[in-house]
Amino acid sequence: SLVLAAVALFFVPIPEIPEPKPATTEETSSENTSENTSEEQATEPSPTPPTTTELEEALQSEITEPTEVRFLERSLYKKVNQAWENRGELEQNLSYRVSVGKDGEIVGYKPANDDTDIDAADETPLPELLYTPTADNNEPLASFRVVFNNTGILEVSPWLGYKGEPGLGPEMTDSELISDLDEQLTETLRNRWEGSKLAQRELAYRVGVTEDGVIADYEPTNQSGWDYIEETPLEELLKPEAAGIGTEGLVPKEPLAQFRVVLWPNGNLEVDPLLR
Repeated sequence: SLVLAAVALFFVPIPEIPEPKPATTEETSSENTSENTSEEQATEPSPTPPTTTELEEALQSEITEPTEVRFLERSLYKKVNQAWENRGELEQNLSYRVSVGKDGEIVGYKPANDDTDIDAADETPLPELLYTPTADNNEPLASFRVVFNNTGILEVSPWLGYKGEPGLGPEMTDSELISDLDEQLTETLRNRWEGSKLAQRELAYRVGVTEDGVIADYEPTNQSGWDYIEETPLEELLKPEAAGIGTEGLVPKEPLAQFRVVLWPNGNLEVDPLLR
């Protein structure tokens, strides 16, 4: 219990394994205790501070599996990108270390350098996106560097980089089934895509489909795809639970057929199996 208490004091606002260089942390003051408590503490020996090894063992481990990190990175970018409204109003770039759980929820953040003031977070969507667990949670976390550029551009990258090549999760290999799903996906999108009056160029995506033809995953593959996602029917058609994506993790648990989808502003579209 002493170790866990020390963790709560030394690592605010997010849990992390100490970096090699000394880190500045904030401690919670406990000076306003009652007189009785103070007297008890005066007669009891002070507990021995936990060693660095003990603290590391008490902290959550880091998620490093490349595919899982990639899915969490994309989820974090999507979440922050959609919530960031005051683009172009920042006086300087703001950089943060952001920690997320395996379900993609933001559980903590802190300035990533001395140039970013802790109070400047109010100029970003991070405070409103912060999720506070209702119970003790020792699940592993993934950390990312999130940079809000004063030009309005958002950058998200793994804090520790990639320790291997990320994939897309289980993939379907039955060529006949993939061909049938290709036709089904084309028909589904053709009935819903009417073009865009805002986009100036094609919107490109990777789309993952279950064996039942349900869109369980997608990601933009060009900037226009990110900028005008709300113009497309993809978010409305998305059902991640069909592939087992949810609170237990963002990597699909069921095999998906992967397709390259291009939506043109004039209403035309292209759907082709994604060759890997």
